[in-house]
Amino acid sequence: MKIHLTDRIAGLFLLIFAVAYTWQASTLKSSLPADPLGPGAFPLILGILLAICSVWMILRPDPNPTWPPVASWVQMSIIIGSLVVYANIMRPVGFVIATALEMIVLALIFKGPPVKSLLASLGTALFLYFLFDYGLALNLPNGLLPF
Repeated sequence: MKIHLTDRIAGLFLLIFAVAYTWQASTLKSSLPADPLGPGAFPLILGILLAICSVWMILRPDPNPTWPPVASWVQMSIIIGSLVVYANIMRPVGFVIATALEMIVLALIFKGPPVKSLLASLGTALFLYFLFDYGLALNLPNGLLPF
C-alpha cells in the first residue's frame, strides 16, 4: 500500500486556511438592519466549501499526484503577488485604475497581446465600475479619478 502524502499535506494546509477564513468571515457584520445575510455570507459559504474539499483531499488522495513545473509556480507566485498589490492599492488609486492595472498584468502574464490587453482591461474596468457603482449602487473607491 502506497501512502499519498502530497494531497494529504496540501489538504491539511487548505483545511487550516479554511478554518481561519471561515472564522474571519463569521466576524463580518453589516451595519444595515435590512440586510439579513450580511457581508459575511458569501465568504462563509466559500470557507465551508473549501473545508469540505480539503477534508476530501485528506481522505481520498489522488493515487498518482503530479506537481506542475517550476515555471508554473513562478507564474502563480507573480499572480498572487499582483492580487495582493491590487488589494492594497484599491483605496488610494481607486477601483478603475487598480482593476485596469491588475487586468493588464494578468493579461500579460497569460501572454495576451499588449494593445488588446490594455484596451480590454480599461474597458472592462470602466464597465465594472459603472455596473457596480450605478447599476447595483455599491460604493467603490474613486481614488484619483473624479467620478
